[in-house]
Amino acid sequence: MVLSGVQEQLQERLTPLRSWLFPSMAYLELEDRSITVLAGQRSGGAFQADVLERVQLPVGLCDRGEPLRQEAVGDFIGDLLIERDLNGVHVRACLPAAASQWKLVQWPGGEWPQDPDELLIRRGDDSGFSFPIQAAYTREIPLDTDLTGGAPTSLVVAVRQSVLQAWIETLAIAGVTLDGLEAAQVCGLRALEPLLRQAPASQLLAVLSLRAEAGRLMLVRRGLPLYEHAYPADSGTEELAEQLRRSIDFTLQQDSSATGVRLLVHGTKASGALIEQLASLLPWPVELLDPVAEGWIRLKPDAEPDDPAAPTGLELLRITGLALAEAAR
Repeated sequence: MVLSGVQEQLQERLTPLRSWLFPSMAYLELEDRSITVLAGQRSGGAFQADVLERVQLPVGLCDRGEPLRQEAVGDFIGDLLIERDLNGVHVRACLPAAASQWKLVQWPGGEWPQDPDELLIRRGDDSGFSFPIQAAYTREIPLDTDLTGGAPTSLVVAVRQSVLQAWIETLAIAGVTLDGLEAAQVCGLRALEPLLRQAPASQLLAVLSLRAEAGRLMLVRRGLPLYEHAYPADSGTEELAEQLRRSIDFTLQQDSSATGVRLLVHGTKASGALIEQLASLLPWPVELLDPVAEGWIRLKPDAEPDDPAAPTGLELLRITGLALAEAAR
């Protein structure tokens, strides 16, 4: 009995220390109309999900990637995590796609700049973003010069300061320890790394995200993002196919060494029926992109396939990239 009591006291003392040394982690994908929460651990080359759920946000709380009613959204997220027994977790979150923009920037003079932000500001309107770079937080990701012809080039991701600050304040209201916020485009590219490594150098990879908020096309070749374009959420299939054709054809005209196209479709509005329709309208192969089918993320063994709160594999590209990148650290 005495030994049992000592063990219980020791366990009580060790629990806070264990939580501090090995904090629980949750991953959130933030969108205008929903919040997706994921918790689990890396298992081999995949991420094993213990908690995976998407919950719809009340209309009007977020718009164009920004939380308009921070207290309501923060309370919503805090309650969601408590209900899923994730109270007090550390959180990494993927921002809504509309919250960030990116551009490939080749630095002048053949050298990496000492102060990239200052150089971008000096370039002014030439920076290529739709908002003043002075009003944004930027992250410069150096790219392999073997892929850029030897020229020092970065993927520059920019988020409006006001939007980033609004999400930081919102998650503080939720009562979580925020370990980081990632751009949706970066999370998507990270998840695609296995496919990008296998892709022939001549292949243009076209990745189409179809969600309730909007459709987004990203074109990638040799691991480098080349182009991104948003389409209205209400675009019909024929209209969408024509827009895709124009975007892809233009990119192929700019790069004559790209001789093949692979179009991958994912998101909440992706389906087998839509794939068949697009394939009949476009000259390139069209496939569904499912991180679960690819083996990048594993669902709970007891997951209900018809659970309306459980997102399908087609909806998990960005949060998979977020979780796998963090779990590998």
